[in-house]
Amino acid sequence: MKKDGKLHFVPALHDDDEDEGKSAVFSQYPRPSEYPQQDTDLPNLKDIKIMGYTMRTHHYRYTEWVKFDPTTFTADFMTVHARELYLHDSDPLEIYNVADFPLYHHLVERLRVKLIAGWRYALPKRSS
Repeated sequence: MKKDGKLHFVPALHDDDEDEGKSAVFSQYPRPSEYPQQDTDLPNLKDIKIMGYTMRTHHYRYTEWVKFDPTTFTADFMTVHARELYLHDSDPLEIYNVADFPLYHHLVERLRVKLIAGWRYALPKRSS
């Protein structure tokens, strides 16, 4: 990042309340089914039935595994096969998936909205 005419190496990922850097990073991963099979890690495009969409912030990793149409390349976020939520402050190794715990229902809903909105909404806000 360039600041005051000098190059500074700072993390590109920042908390939601900071004004520099992205608030989240995004990735996706294909699956041919809910259950492991021979081509689970490298499915052919025509066989992809489920896509995992992930959003990672400083504090959380949230993933939704949703129905995917390989002919139109569209995700159906109304058909969720599974969710994952890891709390990096207390579980940095991502051992405990807390997505289905009632205590985290509101957090899941908040992260879900951001995940569906996508990476463009996680970009740094430009100052006027």
